[in-house]
This record gives sequence, structure tokens and C-alpha cells, in this order.
Amino acid sequence: MPQSMTTPKGESVFACVLGEPRLNQFNGQREYTIGQRFKPEDCKHLQKSIDNAFTEAHGKKKPAAHGLPYEPESFTDDKGELQLTGYIKFKFKRKELSRNGEPLGAPKVVDANLRPWDQEKLIGNGSIIRISFTIFPYDQGGCGVGLFLKGVQVLKHVEYDPDANIFSVDEEFADKETDFEAVGTPSSLNVDSSNVQEQLNKVNQEDIPF
Repeated sequence: MPQSMTTPKGESVFACVLGEPRLNQFNGQREYTIGQRFKPEDCKHLQKSIDNAFTEAHGKKKPAAHGLPYEPESFTDDKGELQLTGYIKFKFKRKELSRNGEPLGAPKVVDANLRPWDQEKLIGNGSIIRISFTIFPYDQGGCGVGLFLKGVQVLKHVEYDPDANIFSVDEEFADKETDFEAVGTPSSLNVDSSNVQEQLNKVNQEDIPF
């Protein structure tokens, strides 16, 4: 039986470990998945354990494309160019069914005190977590090793935000400094704290053009 291992503390990436498993569009199977990112100096032992498991299973063979469950984290910028973040990202997954078609169940998720995690409290990117897993080899469509997800411990929770990072500052249109302030705010009246309310009342009595 594969030996259970635990990752160091790292940041969660796209955690899909609560509720029902998600459909993998590439293989048609439902899975629980989660990523974890580290600075390179914080995951050397984890990488070495995975590399050793690959060598033990496959000898001197080269891993297939994506045959190792970690890679330098990257993103595509506004110019369509690939940029590295400086982090290493690891991928863990747990299929809904075993090879025999038996339900595997959901991974165990707990908080820092080992209490069961609230299933309604989604885990956002950047949450500090540890992951329990085993390494499994495969040799179909090329050789490699994967990380079987057993459980997740959430040490510091970041709330899930579905709209996070959908916008960024556009340098062409962004103001270098704020040169407009709405009528009626204290600084626009050029007054001190002793007569703020008096001045605001005066403004509120005037016609506002909307």
C-alpha cells in the first residue's frame, strides 16, 4: 500500500474538494482536485520525493508530457506572452470511482484544530493549507506519477471570490492621482472638523445635477 505523505504549508490554488466532484472534460470522469503553490526553496523535499518515486517506478525513462505533477507556475499576460510567477505548483486529484467502479468518497477536509470543515465555506486561492496524499505511478499514454488526494487541512482561510482578478489596472486609462472628489465630501469643502456637518447641510440643500 502506498505510503501516505503530507505537504509543507503552502497556498491553495483552485480548490475543488467540497461538495460533489467536478467533471474532467478531458477524460469524462468526475474528480476532486486541488493545487498547491510554493516558493522553490520551500518544496525541494517534496519534489525530490516525487522524482524518486518516478525513478523507482520507471527507471531511466523520461516522463510523458505532464507526467510529473508539478511545474513552474505561469500565466498569460495581456500581450499573450507566458510569464512565470516564481512559484512551483503541484496538482492533486481524487477520482470519484476506483478502477473497480467503487465510490472513493470525498477527501477529508479539516481546519487547523482538526475539526470537520464547513462544506458551505469554499476555500479560496491563497488559503494556507497542508495536503495528505500518496504517490501513484502510471504507464498509459506515457509514463508518469500522480498525487492521489487524501485530505486537506486548512490552516488559514481565504474566502473564495469568483470575481477575483478578473480586472486589472489599465495604465493607459488609469489616473496617476485622484483629481476629482464628489461635491459634498469634507475635503472638497475645504473645511475643518468643527464645521463639517454645517457645510454638508448647506450642500445638501442645493440642487444636485442628477
